[in-house]
Amino acid sequence: MPEPGYSLKSYGWRAMAVVPFTISDDHGHDISGLLSLEEEFIVFDVQVKKWGIFDEPPEKVKAEFGLIDTIRLDRGIFKDHIFIVPKRPDLLKAVPGTHKGELKLKVAKRYWEQAQELVMEVISRKQRRTGA
Repeated sequence: MPEPGYSLKSYGWRAMAVVPFTISDDHGHDISGLLSLEEEFIVFDVQVKKWGIFDEPPEKVKAEFGLIDTIRLDRGIFKDHIFIVPKRPDLLKAVPGTHKGELKLKVAKRYWEQAQELVMEVISRKQRRTGA
C-alpha cells in the first residue's frame, strides 16, 4: 500500500494526495485503507482486520470516475468524512464495510488538506470528462 500524505505518480512533477481512511462495519471488523488516484480511476486500497489480526490480504478496488455520481468532503467534530455516491451499487459491494447508499470514509483531521485536494481533483476530472 502507498504511504499516507503525498506520492509522486505518473502525472509529471505534481504530487498527488494519498488519504488514509477507516470505514464502519456492522460485523465488528476494523476496516482501514488508503484512497488515491491512478490515471482515470479512484483507487481504494482496503485492509480488513478481524479480531485484532489481518485475516485477508489487502484488496485494491478501482472505480472509473464515470461510476461516481457525487463526491464531497465534510468536516466532523472528531473526524472528517469523504462521501462517495456511486451511480450503481457495484462499488458499494466491492468495498468492504457497511454502506447505506454511499461510501462514508472517515478521515483523520490531520489529512484534511490531502482529502480536500483529492476530492477537488476527482470533481475536476469528472467535469472534464463530461464537458460540464
